[in-house]
Amino acid sequence: MATSLIGSDGLAGVYWRGSNGNIYTKNNLGITEDKGFGQGAGVLAPGANYSYGGLSFREIANPNGGQASTEQPTSTGTTYSSTPNYAAINADTIAQLGQSESTINNALGRLGNQLNIAKSNIGSQYGQRSGELDTSFNQNQNSYNSSTTQNKQNLRSNKNVINDQASSGLRGLQRLLGSYGAVGSDMGLAGQAVAEQASAQNAGAGQAYAQNQRSLDTNWGNFNNQLESERKKLNEWRGQQEQQVEQQSATSRQDLLTKLSDIRGQMAAARGGSYAAGAQPYLDQANSLSGRIDELGRFNPTYSGVTPVYEAPTLGSYDTRNGATIGAQAQGRGGLNTPYLNILLGREKDKQLV
Repeated sequence: MATSLIGSDGLAGVYWRGSNGNIYTKNNLGITEDKGFGQGAGVLAPGANYSYGGLSFREIANPNGGQASTEQPTSTGTTYSSTPNYAAINADTIAQLGQSESTINNALGRLGNQLNIAKSNIGSQYGQRSGELDTSFNQNQNSYNSSTTQNKQNLRSNKNVINDQASSGLRGLQRLLGSYGAVGSDMGLAGQAVAEQASAQNAGAGQAYAQNQRSLDTNWGNFNNQLESERKKLNEWRGQQEQQVEQQSATSRQDLLTKLSDIRGQMAAARGGSYAAGAQPYLDQANSLSGRIDELGRFNPTYSGVTPVYEAPTLGSYDTRNGATIGAQAQGRGGLNTPYLNILLGREKDKQLV
């Protein structure tokens, strides 16, 4: 059996010109006589490569001294060797495939870190937006608390002014009536009239307070409902973004494994093996990712897109005490001893909200 003569030149073997005008090739397949070439040997320029069966051969001197080969095949195209050294024959191709394989393996190795970076970027954006929502909440809460305090202070101040004016007016009326000789019953009716007017004014102040507070509560409640919706949307955004980058990473892995399967199949075939056998393990890995990729493509929202409208308490539920709704009822001593008249007359010093 002939020994492989393939050298560093990358050619499949050698050839020489037989004395009978035919070409003889020799490599790890053995010696082959190309009888179909006929007298064509004279057509080849000295030292020119000879192509046969898709392979190239370099010329050497006839090892038989110009005689026909002593290792002639029994028939045209028949060789003495049945085990080609495909790895040697396809060395260049295998080397190129190896470089491609290395590139793909490098890309596969970077996928995990790329996914972590993408998720970190999403987390940073989520944290920034969440911080903005927290800031908005704090600002609106401070504004609501300040406005509520001011509204209460306005109610207290308005009632104090009303009570002071009523007290002063009542005393002036009493002096006027006294100068005309008015008796206790007349004084009582005058006090009742002043008290009723002050009570109505206090009721109006209380009504204004309740309306203002209800408006503040409505705005604050709607803001909180909207804020809750924004947080739900933000959480869904983060979940959806993370699903997308995971899906992209899995899809990239599947594509790279598919390419790697083709390269491994080609390498196996170049070495004389089975393409399918070389490719199948990597195809199996690629196909196993299909279910996960499909699952990551599904979006299951928890936010309906509907923000509820806040229902504020009724006006009657707001506390507007300390004279806003007290009707004056004269009783005893000509109507001059009712609790409300005692306040107007300065008999009680507490003019603050309870």
